[in-house]
Amino acid sequence: MLKIRSLTMFLGLFLVSSLNCYGQADYWTENYRVVYSKSFREGIITLKKKINLQDYYKNPLGRQFFRTTFAIELEYNNKTTTTVIDSVFYTQGRFYAGMIPSILIDENKNIISFFSASKTSNEDDYGMNGFVYRMYMNSNRWEKEIVFTGANFGWYSFFIGSDDGNPELCHFSYAGNVSLLSKRTSSGDWTTQLIGPISLETVRQQHPLWQNILITSVSGLGAQ
Repeated sequence: MLKIRSLTMFLGLFLVSSLNCYGQADYWTENYRVVYSKSFREGIITLKKKINLQDYYKNPLGRQFFRTTFAIELEYNNKTTTTVIDSVFYTQGRFYAGMIPSILIDENKNIISFFSASKTSNEDDYGMNGFVYRMYMNSNRWEKEIVFTGANFGWYSFFIGSDDGNPELCHFSYAGNVSLLSKRTSSGDWTTQLIGPISLETVRQQHPLWQNILITSVSGLGAQ
């Protein structure tokens, strides 16, 4: 089992590639707005988002999670394509560090992985669903995989890398204040293991707070 100091090492190694973004509009409903755009070795990836303020779930505190649509524009092999990842995420309207999406660009396997948590429809609990969507760069088709359902540990999530094309994702649980690591198996299933206890204050210190997205790149040159 991984120790807390191992998690700190992962954070120090991979979050250097995360992108700061200030001054973005908090809400939009009619058209997509760019969340962030990043160049990588083979092209440019741009995440877009729109939300529906009329369609939302609440948690027991009354906090609203609005229906969200994510799309990715990819410039790759001299071709630009835009594909909708999904339109049924329920996320917080304003950018909140604990719930920002995460992208992994695996240039070794030419795979893009996208993660976001989504509030469940049950407004009597704090349950979240966590989904990863994967797409080969020369394809226009996202494949949806379930990381967890109805859990309260989809916060402050970020990819830490990829093991032979299988992403690894760290996240935090308010239920017990612990860190967890989810790994994709070669069969496409996801397993989650406990890393250990960690305070919310430490998580906030280690996690970049004011960003629209966390992007990690894995290439033949190593994580960037």
